[in-house]
Amino acid sequence: WSPVSRSVSATIVLFGADGNLSETRVMPTLADLWHRGLLPADVLIVGYARPVNQGGLIKDTEEFREFVSRWCNGRAGDFTHCCHYMTGQFDDHFAVGGLLHL
Repeated sequence: WSPVSRSVSATIVLFGADGNLSETRVMPTLADLWHRGLLPADVLIVGYARPVNQGGLIKDTEEFREFVSRWCNGRAGDFTHCCHYMTGQFDDHFAVGGLLHL
């Protein structure tokens, strides 16, 4: 049973995706929900954080997927393919607006 149908389209945007809360709580929980079939099958998980040259820790989607795979206990598989990454400042309306075009 899932409160969300597996056929529903959904996008989850995680602001501050390179931070401690993301690493220790949010992404492990999302990975667990994914592996238990409690997220829509085509869910899109987008990490958003500052660019590396402005204090961010992750530079691109590939690096974000490597970051995410650490929480999957060897079960990363399809889950990391749902994960994408964008950079920008939080007060940059143009960069944040880019999330609308995923």
